[in-house]
Amino acid sequence: LTESFLTRICDRDKALCLYLYCSITERSSVMKDESVVIVNLRNTKTYDFRCDRYSPVGNPFTMHSESERNSVCDKYEEHFLNTMTNGVFHDSKFVKYIESIIKHHKQHGKVTLACWCSPKRCHCETIRTWVLNH
Repeated sequence: LTESFLTRICDRDKALCLYLYCSITERSSVMKDESVVIVNLRNTKTYDFRCDRYSPVGNPFTMHSESERNSVCDKYEEHFLNTMTNGVFHDSKFVKYIESIIKHHKQHGKVTLACWCSPKRCHCETIRTWVLNH
């Protein structure tokens, strides 16, 4: 995330600013929380929510080479936060899908997300962080 984007968010929404701070500073501990698991669709057919491009929460930013992975994931994080905070990219299907993931996690104490990237960095890490903080 860029500093200017974070500044705009913090000026607009203090709670979201705290979430961003926690997600950045506590990312390693969140990644160790096994109540939200990310699996690779190539390796399993058992999961709770599909999160690839065929789902409402798929990453719309295309990666043309492995060197773009971090950039594409960073763009998704910005897109995600804008969408979840009724920003310029508001999409009710997206929000409802995330809300259903959160509901499942609260009801069952765990949730499995499926995409094609895992174990490499994946946009599902942004979803995991959000779910664990809500």
